[in-house]
Amino acid sequence: MKPKEANQSKLKEVAGLFFRLGCIDFGGPSVHIAMMQDEVAKKRKWMTQGIPLLIIMIVAFISTQYPILIDKGFLAMAHEYITDFAMTLLLIYLLIYGGGNNSIDKRFTDSGVT
Repeated sequence: MKPKEANQSKLKEVAGLFFRLGCIDFGGPSVHIAMMQDEVAKKRKWMTQGIPLLIIMIVAFISTQYPILIDKGFLAMAHEYITDFAMTLLLIYLLIYGGGNNSIDKRFTDSGVT
């Protein structure tokens, strides 16, 4: 298969997946996010499970903290975002270095629990 044909095939697969998810229109955004994470990260293994969470955190920052930054300035935004910022840094650290041998995920994986 040529690279162009492979790209078109992948594009059709992605479009088909999100079309199917879009047709199931009940439950609200939180259900759709969970369905997308299940399809994209767990079943198809297109990305790790932390990436969708990082995307959600970035979108939450943009939609909630950016207006505070514009209206009240950096210090007010930093005060409001400090906990979320710490969680985002921890998530990025875990994505890069992983939880290690003592992590709960590692223990579940080793014991066969999914």
